[in-house]
Amino acid sequence: MSTTKKILSASVAALIAAAGTISAAVPAQASTTSCVSNMCSWKDANLGGDRGAWDAANVGYVGNYWNDSISSANNRNWRYLYFHVDANYSGPWLRLDPGEVVLNFNDYSYYRYGGYLSWNDAVSSYRS
Repeated sequence: MSTTKKILSASVAALIAAAGTISAAVPAQASTTSCVSNMCSWKDANLGGDRGAWDAANVGYVGNYWNDSISSANNRNWRYLYFHVDANYSGPWLRLDPGEVVLNFNDYSYYRYGGYLSWNDAVSSYRS
């Protein structure tokens, strides 16, 4: 095989390999393995949208960007996590067991102000 054909063959093989790597790096939906911190949360249900990651055991306020906008979460911690509706660990809470994944906070509700409200887009703080 000529040198030109060898270079061309190697280039085509490299392009095919790169294309496979690119398509694998952009999944249609996140997986729980994409979370390497103690707790990860996502803006959308089913671990979709923007992802936030926290290693701290206690977060008194998740920040303006994440406040009241978490729709799914993964507790990779070995301890229970308690999500709170209000900052500084106050208000109603929802407990996640160690290793528990919540795909849609809309599936959970809490009682406040005389009625049941969805946990979807309600988290302001968490503690373990």
